[in-house]
Amino acid sequence: DRIASVIKNYLPARLIYAPIARTEKRYADSERELSELMKEQPNNADIHDQMARTQLAMGRTADAEKSLLRSLELDPNSYNRIEQMARFYIETKQPEKAIQTVSPIADKEQTAQYFQLLGTVYAGMGKVPDAEANYKKALSLEKDPKGVTAQAALASLYIQTGRLPEALQQLNEVIEKNPNAGAYATRGMVYETQGK
Repeated sequence: DRIASVIKNYLPARLIYAPIARTEKRYADSERELSELMKEQPNNADIHDQMARTQLAMGRTADAEKSLLRSLELDPNSYNRIEQMARFYIETKQPEKAIQTVSPIADKEQTAQYFQLLGTVYAGMGKVPDAEANYKKALSLEKDPKGVTAQAALASLYIQTGRLPEALQQLNEVIEKNPNAGAYATRGMVYETQGK
């Protein structure tokens, strides 16, 4: 009984309860616990984030958007929250809102991850020149000498658009920086497509 009382008042344990209930499709329990937590800590971004996930699982996208926006408002410098907001807009077929969310932050922060995220949004919209420009900007800002995520995304974009020589160039650089089985396999696929 004492342990249950401690857990009931221990925020991390309570924050774990909501996703567990959500995973078990006990959405009302998850929402109820999160609502109680919000009353106690209305400015906790993690609680709003978890509420958004529960609302999405319940099919309440308008409520989920409000919760995600509140979470981002409370923690505006979190890349994960910005990415989550962008992915929400992509999944709900609102890519322009994803661009409106990420673009000003990318321009302000000037980091590879934001431009890569923009590239991904544009690629999903079929706007290849914009995707390519943002992936290249991400590459120019990459500080990790082994960081290849944007370059691999650019190679993938080239493959999807039939620009195989450019894809191979990017894949060769990826392998040179950070050898991994996925890059080798992708390069092999491109060679096979070219009949080599």
